[in-house]
Amino acid sequence: MAGRTRRGEMDVPTHHLNYVVDAPSSSNDWHAVQPNDMNRADLYPTDQIRALFHQRQRYRRGFPTRTSLHLKFPEQWPCGLQQVHITGRDLKIKKIDKLQEVRINQTGAIIGRAERNPRRIDPEWFDQTVNEVKQRIHSMESEPWIRSAVFYPLGPKNILQALGGCFFARKYCLVVNPNNALAYLVMESFGNSEDDTEAIENFLKLSSTRLESEMVSTPNAGYSMIYSYGEQPKLVSTLSNSTVALVFDLEYLKEKRHNSRATHLTPEKFYQYHFGCPVRFSRRLSDPEKAWLEKKVEMYNFRDHPLRMLQFYTVEDRNAAVQQSRFEFLDVLFCDSMFNYKDPTEQLHLYVTYSEESKQDEMVQVTLSAERDKIIAENAFRAHNLRCRYFNDKKVEDRMLRYDRSHKKIILSGFPKHLTTFEGKRWLVERITSSNNIRLISIEPFTENVYDAEQKLSRAKNKKLNDCIEKEIYRIGHCHNIYRPISWEWIWDLQRALEAGNLLEMVKQREDVPWKIFRNNRGPMQYLETYTVHFPTVPTGLRFVEHILEEASNTSLFSADESDKNGPMIVPCFRKSITISRALRYALRQTIRSFDRYIRQFFSALSQNEDVMMESPEATYYGARLCEEWNEDRETGVLEIQGWNAVSVGFFMRNLLRAMDPLELVSIPACPPDENAQLFFGVGENYVRSLPKKYDGNVVVDIDQFSQKIRLWGLAAEEALEDLRSYSTNKSDIVIEVAIPVHFPHFNDRLRDFLDRKVIDHFRRSLDIKKLEEGNAGSFLRFEGTIEAYEKLIEGLTELSAAVFNREIDGNKDLEESQREYQCTCTVPGFARINDFYRLHCGHVFCRTCLSSCINSSIGDAKLLIECPNDACKKFITPKELMDLVLGDGRRLKDIDSEKLSILVNKTKDAIIAADPEIKNCNTADCIGINTKEKGDIKELKKCTACRRPYCRRCLCEAHGERTCEEALRLQNPDEALKMWIEEAGDRVGHCPVKECNWMMEKGEGCNHMQCPKCSIHFCWTCGFTSDESGPIYAHMTSDHEENELEDYVVDDDERDMQEQLVGLFMAGNMDNEAPDGNGIGEGEFDGQFAELLQNQALNRRRNPTPPPPPPRRPRRLERLPDVVLDRHPNLTEEDEEVYLNFLNAAATREDQDERIRELAEDIPNR
Repeated sequence: MAGRTRRGEMDVPTHHLNYVVDAPSSSNDWHAVQPNDMNRADLYPTDQIRALFHQRQRYRRGFPTRTSLHLKFPEQWPCGLQQVHITGRDLKIKKIDKLQEVRINQTGAIIGRAERNPRRIDPEWFDQTVNEVKQRIHSMESEPWIRSAVFYPLGPKNILQALGGCFFARKYCLVVNPNNALAYLVMESFGNSEDDTEAIENFLKLSSTRLESEMVSTPNAGYSMIYSYGEQPKLVSTLSNSTVALVFDLEYLKEKRHNSRATHLTPEKFYQYHFGCPVRFSRRLSDPEKAWLEKKVEMYNFRDHPLRMLQFYTVEDRNAAVQQSRFEFLDVLFCDSMFNYKDPTEQLHLYVTYSEESKQDEMVQVTLSAERDKIIAENAFRAHNLRCRYFNDKKVEDRMLRYDRSHKKIILSGFPKHLTTFEGKRWLVERITSSNNIRLISIEPFTENVYDAEQKLSRAKNKKLNDCIEKEIYRIGHCHNIYRPISWEWIWDLQRALEAGNLLEMVKQREDVPWKIFRNNRGPMQYLETYTVHFPTVPTGLRFVEHILEEASNTSLFSADESDKNGPMIVPCFRKSITISRALRYALRQTIRSFDRYIRQFFSALSQNEDVMMESPEATYYGARLCEEWNEDRETGVLEIQGWNAVSVGFFMRNLLRAMDPLELVSIPACPPDENAQLFFGVGENYVRSLPKKYDGNVVVDIDQFSQKIRLWGLAAEEALEDLRSYSTNKSDIVIEVAIPVHFPHFNDRLRDFLDRKVIDHFRRSLDIKKLEEGNAGSFLRFEGTIEAYEKLIEGLTELSAAVFNREIDGNKDLEESQREYQCTCTVPGFARINDFYRLHCGHVFCRTCLSSCINSSIGDAKLLIECPNDACKKFITPKELMDLVLGDGRRLKDIDSEKLSILVNKTKDAIIAADPEIKNCNTADCIGINTKEKGDIKELKKCTACRRPYCRRCLCEAHGERTCEEALRLQNPDEALKMWIEEAGDRVGHCPVKECNWMMEKGEGCNHMQCPKCSIHFCWTCGFTSDESGPIYAHMTSDHEENELEDYVVDDDERDMQEQLVGLFMAGNMDNEAPDGNGIGEGEFDGQFAELLQNQALNRRRNPTPPPPPPRRPRRLERLPDVVLDRHPNLTEEDEEVYLNFLNAAATREDQDERIRELAEDIPNR
């Protein structure tokens, strides 16, 4: 009986066969073709050409090596960093105001280079000179009126007032005790205490002294808290309770530009004149702050307008000022601490780019190194679903060029849709040829004109491109229930055509449309037209983009040109941005550029390593880069990470912030202080602040005197840290220039009477000082010498000033007694000589270590009305002093202000909530917002100040629908909430049938097979039948409850194995005589094996009936990598762990997740 010819077979006459294949004895997989007689008369010319072609070709046993077609090729994003420079002005040490100068007795110094030849000090000669001067001081006579004089301790403002005041009616003097830094106004008394008190108040203008209030806030919280002197902090949730106003600064700039006499007009004076009330402070907002405000108020029209923050002394002054009609104010709650430099802000955009030129088929031309590899190359390319074509030089297809010995070029088409660029296609070709050992000369782009492309393009140009985008976005939001303001069902044919436009016009009139579309180009249509889709709400936008990318991977979404197979280029962009100061950006420039290279190459490296993460449909759009925005005249800029997807961008941002962490030098609080404490005040502090200039801006320092930390950033941070550690040993080498003030409040004024030229010359020579001379009529000593000599000189001047103080108050028993009784909380005598100190407004002085400890203790105990540590003083520390102590002065690095204020802000918030039942924390976990009660319709819900979650305005609970506020409050009790849940769930709630367990659980959708999450027993929900495995449960449900329906049938493992064997049989049966062993499977043999396989499978099913498998389980939410992965690979970095953890959590089912765990446990070393 003749064998039947299978479909696809063709009988070829034997005389047409021009070669036979002989299997070589060697193990080489290459084998040549033995030539046949080509001169036979019965061969056609084309057959001869083909026969010669096959005779020239090399063949390879087996099948081509396949590479994954699902692996995506992400385009590397271009660098978006700028060249940021600093000037000499940026390296100068900032000056502090006079108030701060007298508060801490700060003296500026210029730090020079270290000298190679250290100078020698003669301490004996110096001490002898000091003792001689002290003897002269002891012979000084005090004024007789001082014995009965009254005295008043001076705070910083009092000192400035006393220095600038003039009082003729009474004698007075200003003195300071160098041992404790207490400054006094000593005034002649007329014997009447009331008159004396009045005279002091008038002289110091105590009645007109205004104590400032301060506003603080948690960044992005949507509310502020105000500190007022002598009052508990209060919540500020509305503008009417704030002391800060934001005004557009156009009027002030216009006045300065057009009025020549307004050159020295300050903003404070300008607005104070027009408002009729004092303005405490003002500053212009930076561009990052304005960008943050734009997002907050959802207005994008004032970025280019100057905006100024005005801070008033009182709420009443602020409310009166904003009533002025001449000025335009921005109605938004704001304060300095509300904006956090390091708190990333998020934005989401979708860029759609249209090409306004006729479309072409973009293919790839490969040139083989050897013509005899054509068939090997064709087989390899076709195994990857690529089409091989041949074109002549005129780009006309000619199939006979395949057989041309001199033609080595193959044109490839049919690439996967996700490879849209030539670079991506070349990458696939390189992987294919490399894995199959095919040598190429070149890979080049090749284009073919598309028929009727010009006509289709002309029709596309008449379309409104933004309408094409907006219609599709609305359709996606409607169909996926992301945004569905109109409840009509989407009918594809109808709404895709005419009704979609009408629906869209109705929707665009609403105020809650979650997208905005902008055309980036201006003027007429251009070659490339780019549109930006902005999603103001990031979570909603992420849902939109997810479905947009899913459809774009299968269809030409947003397409306007019918000839465009791929559609417009779509680039999703998720942004996380932080604000950074110019000095810090410059110091970290190398770190930032290295990090930029790392993230731009990150996904390309994953693709090169064939990481399974890059097989995701979204991986086509993966990419990231650093980008920044700077203005030349601004001290701050925006540094952001752009890319896709959102998880990766967040991962990169966390790593960037870690890479920007500073080095730290810590001083341990103690009395007496440790060695590092000298770097926090005096000449040591000036030395620290001089390091940026020494290292040409390659290091940035911040001195945190509250937490006793010095932080260093930049390329030279390690060298600078080493300089600080060796400061004590290098004092004799470091030269400084400084003007030493020899006047009150640094020293007593009468000290100048004893510093004649001879004394100054002895000081200079004994300390080997380069220069020491009088300046400004003896008010200053101009010093140039080493730090060691400077500290020795200050020590001697302090001792002499103390002697002057003791002589001046001699005879005033009350003042002398007060000096003996007064001491710092650390009880160290003469603490002001050896430690950093701080002068409060009440006039009392304490070392910073004790004052910081007192404030820390009070904040920790939520006692925010902090009193002066002196027991006899009942005054409070002012809000201004509190902020100054915690944050630092104007020379601080503002990038870390929020970090310094975090504890104070959180404690303040907790204290306000604890004291006011009308305020409550937001119901959302980890939300920083608050909920406040407010009168009004209970149906009109309020929203959290931070996360915008709605809540009831009366009971502050979550939106509770038809329930009353009393019921909602009752449900806050866990027991009551559990009872109501059980009642509402009904028969969906049950207990584990194991008595020892009795775990309560709720049944969701699916079959009646359940597994206890506590004891892991499997059981039937209907009757409670239990088993240790799932198989008997399904068998029980099938036999006892007849729960085996056709639609729930899933192919089991046995049937899947049978199908795989069938596929193998079919493939073997269709192989021709080119098989490696030279023996194909005959038709009869194939039929026999097929029948035997079916019979065995049927017997197995009858012997072992298999219940239907369970439905797919939901994956677990993993917080860390499983132990099987960590134990197998203990050297994974934190970055690797986070990447692979995201990969595991992205699994659709529990089974898929387990399979991914097995893959990671085996394949991580090869990745």
